[in-house]
Amino acid sequence: MLAISNKERATDNVIIFVHIPKTGGTTLCSIIEKQYKDYYDIAQLKIPLSQYLKKDDTKRLEVIRGHFSFGIHRLLPQDKHTYITILRDPIERVISAFYYIRRSKPHKLHNIVKNITLYEFVTNKRFDHQTLNKQTHMLAGKKDADLQEAKNNLKKYFSVVGITKRYEETLYVMGKKLDWKIDNYKKRKVTQNRPTVEEIPKDVIKIIRNKNQKDMKLYQFANILLDKQLQQL
Repeated sequence: MLAISNKERATDNVIIFVHIPKTGGTTLCSIIEKQYKDYYDIAQLKIPLSQYLKKDDTKRLEVIRGHFSFGIHRLLPQDKHTYITILRDPIERVISAFYYIRRSKPHKLHNIVKNITLYEFVTNKRFDHQTLNKQTHMLAGKKDADLQEAKNNLKKYFSVVGITKRYEETLYVMGKKLDWKIDNYKKRKVTQNRPTVEEIPKDVIKIIRNKNQKDMKLYQFANILLDKQLQQL
């Protein structure tokens, strides 16, 4: 989806939202839309993102959001930029992704995943891009899920690092740091009718945990960063 701004002036500062799937990002996108009446919204382009960002009209960019990895700032004409993101408990995120794909017919994996179990989902390498340290991979911005690189990026480039379970605190920090006015909001794309972590077989939970050791450590680190952001405010 691509929405084009009607603004003629150029912008010198861009907010880049790295939207990690199933972390509450769709809700945040609806909040962003209320903050900016005119902005570019880059989510799922049919052409390569790098090709689009080389166009002259990117000088009017205010906000970029989508399921892309860290590093887009290198393609922008603007000198100033800031990243934001939200992380989720890795076990919760993988479970939510599985049940979301099962019920979401437009999803490209729906026809496959609807006929398999959660155990098959997390043990089949075909789905590693959904189940293997996805948060670390996206925030490192490299082919490999480099944990230290992801941590360094969060510290250096991200003005807000949010946590799904701490959504109110996350929005408070975003409001203060980005000068947003956040009144009320509605949760979007919440995965319905899925079992809780406690209801999932322990052997499956163990597999998810073992596959996401880097994400577990990055999630702990992100919580520490959010604590520091709150203390600074």
